[in-house]
Amino acid sequence: MSRLFYFVRHGQTYFNLRLQLQGRCDSPLTPLGIQQAEKSAKVLSGQFFDRAFASPAGRVRETADILLKNRQVELTYLEDLQEPDFGVMEGCYVQDQELVQKCFGHLDFKEAEGEGKDSLRFRTEKVFQDILSQTKENDRILIVSHGIMSMAFMSYVLKMDMRAYRQACLDEGRAFMPNAGILIFKEEMGKVSLIQKPCEAKDLCLPKKDKTIDIFYVRHGQTIFNLRHQVQGRSDAPLTELGIQQANQAQKALRNKVFSKAYVSYAKRAIDTAKIVLEGHDIPISIEKNLQEMNFGDLEGRLIDEAILKELYACHQNQENFLSHQGENLGAVKTRWQSLLEKVYFENQDGDQVLLVGHGTMYAIMAAYLLKLDRLGLELYCKNQGQSYSYNGGIARFQLDKEGLHLVHLMQDPKTYLCE
Repeated sequence: MSRLFYFVRHGQTYFNLRLQLQGRCDSPLTPLGIQQAEKSAKVLSGQFFDRAFASPAGRVRETADILLKNRQVELTYLEDLQEPDFGVMEGCYVQDQELVQKCFGHLDFKEAEGEGKDSLRFRTEKVFQDILSQTKENDRILIVSHGIMSMAFMSYVLKMDMRAYRQACLDEGRAFMPNAGILIFKEEMGKVSLIQKPCEAKDLCLPKKDKTIDIFYVRHGQTIFNLRHQVQGRSDAPLTELGIQQANQAQKALRNKVFSKAYVSYAKRAIDTAKIVLEGHDIPISIEKNLQEMNFGDLEGRLIDEAILKELYACHQNQENFLSHQGENLGAVKTRWQSLLEKVYFENQDGDQVLLVGHGTMYAIMAAYLLKLDRLGLELYCKNQGQSYSYNGGIARFQLDKEGLHLVHLMQDPKTYLCE
């Protein structure tokens, strides 16, 4: 079990451009710096991140915002990821080359009345342990920080021979850590090893992943709200006796599947269903916010009488738009789906079978999208085949590859699935 780290330096700033020394001082990204960050974001777009950590410096915040655009990743700012204090050299133009080379070469700025080597080493080791304590095995972690901090990580965390590394960079005519440069390393059972030395985005060679993952999607069993015909999105209710039976039927239908991992909605009705379905399967379970049911806003918990049914259908017909009820819309749900699928893709191997336990509308939106229908079109399509579009305890199957998600078969009643 290992953790994979992507360490990215901030893009070029105006101080970098003017060759002014910049430790705790700060300056904005230049247009080139923004482009550099965008290029790094593009080359990393195929990589999933579980967590992100960054220095609180403005130039790093700008870079992190670009790298994490359109991603739903928890970002934590850590003071100990800041660049060292360069003391009297802060904001100055490079003039005393001997002092600069001495300080930077030894990662020791004490002679310039800045941060000393021992302090830098202590907080580098400390911040790495802090990051380890806030993440878990198999996580992919983005760190956005600074040039000297990348050198500190290489020296104190990866235990690299920095004198040899610097000489190799000089011999090859490349920067020790270019602006928006990327360093990749992994931690496994306490051992940290280098995967990719610092390089520009254009020089980063990430292996192309070509794999197919089998996804079995199970809707939760019937709940008290389902039985009473109440609107149930983010609101929750316990499984009924029938709901428990439906979950048991799904368990029997899937008992011979060899799942590598399960992803389950935050809702207790989904978690309770998953516990039943996964009896006999000793696999990791990830509880996912992105698998929660659509938020129906102020319609939640309402009895579905004629008036509420009319309003629900109006919202469904308006591209699943419940914003007028302080709920979600189609775009928000698709964003959640996409983020979840990225995670599933990068956490599993070719040929793996995974279980998703979620909800009816979440399933219907994705199935309809893949069939190039809207939600009501999906209902009509299934009705014409003598089926319901969704079943409590029902099972649907998808395949996920580098091209995206593909529908293998629509949701079936678990009793029907047993007969296959």
